[in-house]
Amino acid sequence: MCLALENLPLPGQHNLWLIDVLNHWNSPPISRIPLLHDVGKKIIQKLISFPISLPNIPSDSLTIKFLGSAKRGNIPPSMGLLLNDLLQPGFHNVWDFINQTSESGVTGKDVLASFIIPSTLLDMTSPERRLYGALDIPMTKGGLKVCKYEVSDYLQDKKYLISDRAWTTTFTTSGAITHTHMDYYGRHQYMVHLFGHKLWLLWPPTEKNLECFAKFHTQPSTSNLTLHCLDELEGLQLFYTTTEQAFVLQPNVLHACMSVGTSAHTGTWVWMLPEYKVSLQMVEWGLKWMMGKVSTDAPLLDYKGEAETIKSEIVAWQNLLKKNHESDDAIAAYSQLEKLEYELSELQKLFKSRGKKRKRDREE
Repeated sequence: MCLALENLPLPGQHNLWLIDVLNHWNSPPISRIPLLHDVGKKIIQKLISFPISLPNIPSDSLTIKFLGSAKRGNIPPSMGLLLNDLLQPGFHNVWDFINQTSESGVTGKDVLASFIIPSTLLDMTSPERRLYGALDIPMTKGGLKVCKYEVSDYLQDKKYLISDRAWTTTFTTSGAITHTHMDYYGRHQYMVHLFGHKLWLLWPPTEKNLECFAKFHTQPSTSNLTLHCLDELEGLQLFYTTTEQAFVLQPNVLHACMSVGTSAHTGTWVWMLPEYKVSLQMVEWGLKWMMGKVSTDAPLLDYKGEAETIKSEIVAWQNLLKKNHESDDAIAAYSQLEKLEYELSELQKLFKSRGKKRKRDREE
């Protein structure tokens, strides 16, 4: 591929494999979306000049554990199957990447239309423009469910608790940037990259990283958040994926994603008894973070969802330990879980207390 002059390597640049990624990013349709193009270009340029070597796949399992080929039936994933899922009515957790906001009432057709608009040469700086992604598309019988994906590495072992909810798929188009965030509190995420080119930026949940990121957790993302994280967080790893493969995202890994091409990944959740120490530490971190927020005048509605997520983590661990009540790991985990159950009850009391106070204030 011919390199544009602005993409030529400079002295001190270590990660030259990313120049090809930058060339894709600097081409249509992404180059026709100025806001996203400019932000993503700065991120990739910073990665190229990063002071350490960043391979296109992590060399250890600190942030991601790679499992190789995905375990499924004979029918491979396809765009057509995914569209069958997307076009079903229901909640798909639609996100607008231009304005970095969640939007309700957006249909699957709306999502697809936004994918196409950048290629029409319409002005993408117009206020009404959107670039949607669907972040939680349930698998359906006429869609990706026919691929029969399995969490086979953990299915037959009672030390692992696999979510009984339907697998869901994240579907994003070229130019989409999901800024740095972390998901849940202690669970592992079993994922399969289905197709397309996607760049993952990954940071381990070290004490320093959690302390630095706490003020941004669950808050609306600014366009410079990921650039800020590149300067402040430690232990950066990259994962550039282009083919179908299975992997596990470790608990509470901070991550950002850039869709270099239209891409999709699907997945579910797993709670792992052998990893109870790390997982329960992250539940504890979530409870302390929540107590800090709810103890202030922060709006309760902003955090009730997170409180429910933490509760679901504890319930999952209760179920997992019951299945393994005689194992050494379960016995060791019980005392830690009891402490977390107590802390959750204290958090719930604080929610009720603040709710009663708000009611009294309204009545006065």
